[in-house]
Amino acid sequence: MRSRRELVAILLVALISVIVLGVWMIYAPRGLTPIDLTRIEYDYNARGLYGDYFEPGVHVVATDSDLLPLKGNYTVANEYWDMLISNVTEEASEDKFITLVISHGREPTGGYDIQITSASISSEGVIEVHANFTEPSPGVPVTQAFTYPVAIIPLGNLPVGEYEVSLVIYLYVYDVVGGVEQWTYVRTETQTISFKIT
Repeated sequence: MRSRRELVAILLVALISVIVLGVWMIYAPRGLTPIDLTRIEYDYNARGLYGDYFEPGVHVVATDSDLLPLKGNYTVANEYWDMLISNVTEEASEDKFITLVISHGREPTGGYDIQITSASISSEGVIEVHANFTEPSPGVPVTQAFTYPVAIIPLGNLPVGEYEVSLVIYLYVYDVVGGVEQWTYVRTETQTISFKIT
């Protein structure tokens, strides 16, 4: 017969095993699929014909086909951006091609940049995008014109379901000191939006 100590030890091991298994089931990776970063398009003049532009953050665009080849069909680039802005949505049918537009917003000069460092989608519909946003330090020579930096991330046709996009932004300030380029980390921000495919 086992002693009381042995029984307590067995129960303690069983309890710890159940807790570890439960935590693992909650936090285990769930079939993450990386998004092809080579298909991302960057632009710095993403504004419509009448001055419309994407506000800072992440936007879901639903169109009939992949956006990237469509750009060449527009003789005036601003009309392309008007089409994208008019197709921002929170709900789309499963036959629509879904694209994420990550925007820096309207900036007063050049020197503002977006670089997508990673992007993935889970089997539960969570899309996570990590991006470096850069802004120029005062005194750095930049283009003296408004810019509208964006990154366009084609996702494709998605199955019916609810989706959540988590955009993790790492903000950096760009400077040149003694002829050497420097990027200084400032802060991290996270923005989350949801959309639905029906």
